[in-house]
Amino acid sequence: MKISSAYSTDGRKRCMEMIGIIIGGAAVVIAVSLYCCIRVGAEEDRRLEELDRRAKQDAEESG
Repeated sequence: MKISSAYSTDGRKRCMEMIGIIIGGAAVVIAVSLYCCIRVGAEEDRRLEELDRRAKQDAEESG
């Protein structure tokens, strides 16, 4: 009887470890994805600001 309860406890422990690994992996994937989105958005913002600045300079020079 004690042997079966030991196997049951060991199985639960492994299951909890696997769930922790899966949750940790998902958290890493989400964090990397968010970082990439923020970085790309910041680059696009810089590009748009540069285009706006150039357009204002061109407008001042021509008119």
